[in-house]
Amino acid sequence: MAEHPNVPRIRQAYAALAAGDLPSVLEQFAPDIIFHVGGDGPLAGAQKGIEGATAALMHGFELSGGTQSYEKAAS
Repeated sequence: MAEHPNVPRIRQAYAALAAGDLPSVLEQFAPDIIFHVGGDGPLAGAQKGIEGATAALMHGFELSGGTQSYEKAAS
């Protein structure tokens, strides 16, 4: 099966997250993004738009004291 056309964008976004490059992350998002975080923790819920996604990502960074990191999940 062929790879979905958005997969390279997601890979770029995760690489930018890992590098702490928020502007590059945000470039990969559509302006009307709905950013979902599952569970019932302090980041859980759906944030709408670039401003909402930015707020969610920054909140995670703040809650972790700047130590938040991202890694590729096993497939």
